[in-house]
Amino acid sequence: MRDGALDDDYLNQIVAAFGIRRERAVAHQWVDNGPGWAVVQLATAQEVLDLEPDLVLIPDAMVGAIGAYPEGFEYAFELRTSLAP
Repeated sequence: MRDGALDDDYLNQIVAAFGIRRERAVAHQWVDNGPGWAVVQLATAQEVLDLEPDLVLIPDAMVGAIGAYPEGFEYAFELRTSLAP
């Protein structure tokens, strides 16, 4: 079981595959619910929806992204876990 923050090298691989700058990842950690998922938090739900990841760069990764909707929106967060191979 993995927990805690992602190591720098792995986070760098993920943000490269996401096509974003590292500073756009406002938080990151392992989420282990059986398989070990790496989750990167972006500032907004729209940033998550706009991702066009290049999964060839992280072919074995189990990765997701989460971002918050504005206050008062029907939902609190957008979560994409279909980013796994």
